[in-house]
Amino acid sequence: MTSSWKHVTQRMSLGLSTLLLVVLLAACGGTGGTGTGSTPTPKPPTPTPTPTTPAVAMQIYTGTNYSISYPQSWKVDSSSAQGISQTAIHDDVSGNAFTIVGTPDPGGVSSASSLADITIQTLEKSTVKNAQTVSVAPTVTINGVTWAQRSITGTTTVNGQDVPATIFLLVTLHPANAANTNAYQLIYGGPTVTFTQANVLAFQPMLQSFKFKA
Repeated sequence: MTSSWKHVTQRMSLGLSTLLLVVLLAACGGTGGTGTGSTPTPKPPTPTPTPTTPAVAMQIYTGTNYSISYPQSWKVDSSSAQGISQTAIHDDVSGNAFTIVGTPDPGGVSSASSLADITIQTLEKSTVKNAQTVSVAPTVTINGVTWAQRSITGTTTVNGQDVPATIFLLVTLHPANAANTNAYQLIYGGPTVTFTQANVLAFQPMLQSFKFKA
């Protein structure tokens, strides 16, 4: 993560100001007076503009057993050691990142739920200070695959300063109950100040695009 918080907050403030302006204009657009003694002419209701979120250009990354789309402006770093693969897709401007970890779990001995709990506990001890559990659905289904889901908030240290952060974790076993079963973990999040926007523009499209190879 970087320390470019000033530029990030400026862009967020501009976006909120624009949205507020649209709402105010919509509220004022339907008011209008008529001259004294004249018969009011009925006017059709003024439609309220629906704020739109600009689409983000995406490109595809293909891993050993999966594919995922991600924003073209984000960077990809991949590594593999002792059968464990890790791919980090990150935005150096906002500090948000999406990490995919694959760990051998022959036969699916460990459940996705137990692995999710272990990973969250590890993050709480090593990365996130003052961690607080976020209430989320225990499982989520993406493209027909069920994932165990966990989430926490807390603070992480960036350039010597504690920064509020939001983190989500998804875990599944693929293929299930096989000699080559792997436990896949999707860890995504970043500074709380930029997470909400990143979740809409990047994280959710990335999650919905994630597919295992047949």
